[in-house]
Amino acid sequence: LKRSLGARGPKAVVTALTPTVERGSLYARVLLEVARKHLDEVRGCYRDHGLREQPRLMGNVVIQAEIAPDGAVKTATVAGSTLGHARTEECIVTRWKAWLFPKASTSTVLRFRYALVPDHGKAPHHSFRRAP
Repeated sequence: LKRSLGARGPKAVVTALTPTVERGSLYARVLLEVARKHLDEVRGCYRDHGLREQPRLMGNVVIQAEIAPDGAVKTATVAGSTLGHARTEECIVTRWKAWLFPKASTSTVLRFRYALVPDHGKAPHHSFRRAP
């Protein structure tokens, strides 16, 4: 899922890549649906913190999270990043901690990767599609 938004600041393309479920009962498809609902929040973190300070900032951010059986996010951390921008990464983690996922029979531990690139009207919107 990708969107470009420029009306409120620098344009940004944020792609949510298929999550990796390390253990648990929530399916990747369900996790991706929740991420789609909140993609504007992640884009806002990137645009408002990262691109305003560094207009060419780009990279991947991997969030590791544990989702409780009731759907609440128990923990969320940055598990890896090539972005190298702490304020953007912290903002994404903060957003993740407020999300609610569907209820499940057990806790789910996952890794979720976002590809973040500035949109200067030159980058193709299909730059990042799936995790390798």
